[in-house]
Amino acid sequence: SFGTVGASYSEKLQASGGVPPYRWKIYSGKLPEGLVIDDYTGTIYGTPEVAGFYGFYAGVTDSADVSVNKVLSIEVQ
Repeated sequence: SFGTVGASYSEKLQASGGVPPYRWKIYSGKLPEGLVIDDYTGTIYGTPEVAGFYGFYAGVTDSADVSVNKVLSIEVQ
């Protein structure tokens, strides 16, 4: 997805299947400066501070302790 330096950003990661509730986590890489992830909703939000391409490895774990991981990216302009 894309963001803009100094502009509010919000993107909700999605999961299906498994046994809710889900817990979200960034396992490696990093989110753009100024963004955080809500562990319970999977929403990445905040205001990006630095332009660049940011790759990260995100994961979700359900209440049965089953995990799925995926490489994602955000480009900030």
